[in-house]
Parts: sequence; C-alpha cells; structure tokens
Amino acid sequence: MSKKVLTIDDSKTVRLIVKKHLAPFGVEIIDAENGEQGVARAREDKPDLILLDYNMPVMDGYQTLVELKHDPSTRSIPVVMLTTETVQETVVKLIKLGLRDFIAKPFTGELLLKKVNPILSLYEGAEPPDPQSVSARSSAAPNPSGSEGKTVVLAIDDKENILKLLESYLGERFHVITAGSGAAAKTAMKQFHFDYMFLDLTMDVPWTDIFASYADIKKEESSPEKVAVMTLRTAEDDIARASGLGIHTVLYKPFAAPDVAKAIAGLRKA
Repeated sequence: MSKKVLTIDDSKTVRLIVKKHLAPFGVEIIDAENGEQGVARAREDKPDLILLDYNMPVMDGYQTLVELKHDPSTRSIPVVMLTTETVQETVVKLIKLGLRDFIAKPFTGELLLKKVNPILSLYEGAEPPDPQSVSARSSAAPNPSGSEGKTVVLAIDDKENILKLLESYLGERFHVITAGSGAAAKTAMKQFHFDYMFLDLTMDVPWTDIFASYADIKKEESSPEKVAVMTLRTAEDDIARASGLGIHTVLYKPFAAPDVAKAIAGLRKA
C-alpha cells in the first residue's frame, strides 16, 4: 500500500508543487482547499501525513490543527505546517497543539522531501534522490506484493541454508526475495524493484564466472545499486575483483546476525 498525503492549502499551485515532488516516490496525493474540507477528508481517508497551510479562508491552519488534534480519529496523524508565519511564539503555540514540524514558504522540493521523509520513509540516507530517476525506476519494476514500507532485498546463493539464514536475520524489517541461480535472479529483477542485493561469490551452479554474470545482471534496469558479496574470508582474489567492480560491502561466511546487521549498515552508507 502506498503512502497517502493530504495537502490542505487554498493555493492550487502549492498543491501541485507537493504532488510534483512526492508522486514520483509512489505517494498518493489527496487535497483540500480549506480547513473545513481538509478535516472532512482527513476523517474519511486517514492519510499518513497532512501538509497544512497556515493562512486559509473558512478555517485557518490553527483552527484546523485544533480540530484535527481534538478528534480521536485524526489525532495521531502527523501534521506539517506550510507557512510564511515563522514567528517563534506562533510556532511554539502550534507545536504545543501537536504540530510535528513546519516548512517555511516558499520551499524547494528538496526541503519538502527532507521534512517528510522522517515520517514517510520514502528513501534512505540524508540526501533525497532525484525524483525523476525514482519515477523512472519505479515504472520499470514495482515492489513485490507484501513489501509495503520495507526495504526489498534480493539474496542470491545456491545454498538453501544460507538463504534461510539471511531471511531469518533480516527479519520483519526487510522483504527478502531469494534466488538459487543467476537465471532466477535475472527473472526476479525483470519483475520487481530491489533496494539491496546479497550476492554469493562461490556458487556452484551454473555461473562458471560469477563476475561476468554480475556484469550481466547489472544490465537489468531494476538491478540494485547497493550490493554486498558473500564469500569466505580467505577468498582474497575474489574480494579484490569485487572491489574492482565497485562492491565494497562484504559479508564473510560463516556469518551470524550481527554480521548481517553490519553488512546492512555498510550498504546504507554506500
């Protein structure tokens, strides 16, 4: 299920700007042109986030926030204020009412993404990716069913016990798709988008040259940019070749849960 954002603003231009920058990340945008309409839509649609203008006709942002926070059905929805009103006393008053954050107008798409990402988890890292590249990648391959809100991992290894260990250690925070061969991995990437890849360097079937196969996999549009290789600590030549391909995260076999967590941390920094 995609994230849902309600924009309450009397400016159609602002509502379109919000949609332009969030829609490429798979966000469903609903809107309202005043506070009264906005409260009704919030009660009906239960969005994941409300972007609320401060200066509006019918019901201004302060009155709307009061209404939202007094209603048990909308009280828990995070609200970020879009406003030219940045006087400290006003901001403090709004925060005491339950405001999550505010964005000063005029704002850039980058600032908007940085403000909403801690709430919606649209991307990883401190800096937002280019929305156009996200849109192109999303259209090329969707996330697999059941992965909503999770980082999607492709694990490639011909040993079933290794794949089961990865699934177990990655737990509920990640959605893991496993492949026992290069062909199965390429098929999966034609169907789904993946965020991370765990790639075994010592597979017996039927990749005679794992590095040539990796180069082949990288041709797929949905091939993950962040890759960890799995190998023995003694396989120095293979590790060096992987590094030459730009793969610097290594999960050494045999591994335990802390090792997998360390590899994930390495991928996030990559």
